[in-house]
Amino acid sequence: MSMALYVVTLALGVSTDIRYIPFVCALLNIGITVPSSPGYVGLYQFLLVYLLSIFGVPKWEGFTVSILYHASWYIPYTIVGFVLLLREHLHIRDIQKLEAEEPGE
Repeated sequence: MSMALYVVTLALGVSTDIRYIPFVCALLNIGITVPSSPGYVGLYQFLLVYLLSIFGVPKWEGFTVSILYHASWYIPYTIVGFVLLLREHLHIRDIQKLEAEEPGE
């Protein structure tokens, strides 16, 4: 994860020091344990912008990094999950029915 964040900062031309990237990633992962919206949208951006600003990255650059970095793992994971659903011949309705059933039935 740390290298992915560093690659995103390099791709966007954001001046960063590779030494603090693992620390930022560690705190980001601890921070997203807070209950939030699906996919951590909003919380993820807030935390990453704040953590990068501690190390001198302007907030507008941090926000851009947060959007691209978040999308770099969220979109592939979602696509893989959807493909696995199709592979297992599962439908959203079937999953909703399972969730609606009470334990012990």
